[in-house]
Amino acid sequence: MRSTRYAVIAGAAATALLATACSGAGAGGSSGGGKSINVLMVGNPQMEDIAKLTKSTFTKDTG
Repeated sequence: MRSTRYAVIAGAAATALLATACSGAGAGGSSGGGKSINVLMVGNPQMEDIAKLTKSTFTKDTG
């Protein structure tokens, strides 16, 4: 039982490290010359509300 728990923790840690290492992959330049931020969010109602508010609030405040 204990070794299974350690294996799960080790797998989760390895996945987190891999995701961190690949976080910049594909971040090549865009043809528009503008800057953008891509955000991955879960599809729950709270995050959907934030996504709707982002353009009117964040973009207005930051350009």
